[in-house]
Amino acid sequence: MPRRLALAAALALLALPAAAETACWIDYAEFENTVPHLDVGACPGGAPTPERGFCRLGIVGDAVTVYTFEFKEGSPCLTRAQRLSLPEFLDRFGATYRKP
Repeated sequence: MPRRLALAAALALLALPAAAETACWIDYAEFENTVPHLDVGACPGGAPTPERGFCRLGIVGDAVTVYTFEFKEGSPCLTRAQRLSLPEFLDRFGATYRKP
């Protein structure tokens, strides 16, 4: 019986690093407070869907950055940032979109 307890304790200790909390590199709360951006109703190109995440646009001069957030373990995490020139953005996605 003591061997089984020792084995169970050893296995529990090995599992501790696996149980560590995961976190976003850049979560939305940090982004919201530090990065100038526009809230948009849909992501350019339609991905991710509103159920999976959302996008924000940053515009500096003639460059547009599309910031993509996806829900990871309940928190919105920045998963992609794509920079395009304004003409390239408008050519690719147009000047209007359909609200979901």
